[in-house]
Amino acid sequence: MKLKTFWMSICALVLALLVVVAFFRGPNSQWLMIGAFGLWAAYTAVMLIRSLLSGDCHTLGAFLVKVTPGWKNRQADAPQLIVENRDLKIAFMNQIILRITENLQYCYPDAVWKWGEKNPMERILNQESCRITISKVKDFNFADIQIDAKGGLNFEFGKKVTLCEIKQNAKEEKSYGGDTRATDDWFYSEGSKVLNNLICELNAAGYAKFFISETGEISIVDEGKPQVLDTDFQMPAISLEKLKDLLKTIHLKTEIDDNKLAVSV
Repeated sequence: MKLKTFWMSICALVLALLVVVAFFRGPNSQWLMIGAFGLWAAYTAVMLIRSLLSGDCHTLGAFLVKVTPGWKNRQADAPQLIVENRDLKIAFMNQIILRITENLQYCYPDAVWKWGEKNPMERILNQESCRITISKVKDFNFADIQIDAKGGLNFEFGKKVTLCEIKQNAKEEKSYGGDTRATDDWFYSEGSKVLNNLICELNAAGYAKFFISETGEISIVDEGKPQVLDTDFQMPAISLEKLKDLLKTIHLKTEIDDNKLAVSV
């Protein structure tokens, strides 16, 4: 159905309604108006069906799409990454590789990465996420990257952990008293202060070393005999290895000897 014919039918309908209103009064005018509208609707439907059957409906369809945005294909609003030429694909992927490297090494200068999936070019061109594996970074070891329709590069970082690593971490946390963070907080807020005061006192008394047992008991060797000191050092249930690591952070020389931690003053 041509657009000109459609507008002419609307004009005819309006003219017919005006004639009914001008020359006919009373209840009969309502039936005449309904009849005129029904004839117009029937005529329009017949012409539209005829146009659809003949395939001649491009003009009206284009008009409806223009005045009715909802008829548009929503997918047309999002541009697609379409690269047909092989050389262009290679150049495009080289640019993506360069951008990934620049973004990673901006935050982690030593980071090294490689593709973690097969056919990364096809996945990226289809705007699908593609995984890369990352090394020399402590916080994560892989990332899912995706190129959006506007060319933005999006990263989602993560870390794969094996079952053996999970068991080892659980074993270490258990040996360190369960909550490693709470242990560190205790040491830096209380334990290190007590030890610093003790070191000052022992230095003044001429002692060069003291010992910490697994229960937190502090002792010295006085004239060849061990002597337990009465201190405010209240150590939680942590291993000597963990305590040794903590003492290293405040630059104290330590060594484990006979189930005791020897600390040089």
